[in-house]
Amino acid sequence: MFLRAKTLASGRTGVRPVVLQTMVDVLNAGITPVVREFGSLGCSGDLAPLSHCALVLMGEGEAEGPTA
Repeated sequence: MFLRAKTLASGRTGVRPVVLQTMVDVLNAGITPVVREFGSLGCSGDLAPLSHCALVLMGEGEAEGPTA
């Protein structure tokens, strides 16, 4: 997720700043989306892992991290 945030921060992706800020906030909170090893699709193989990250950013999906 850090590498995706780095790419989004380049300013060439057309993503809204709130998406990048949410990613950074999740990373800073120590929250890690659970991404399965198998089941990816797409020519680059990153569609399923990115969807798991997106679910966590939306407040759904499965994540690991500190319990407050």
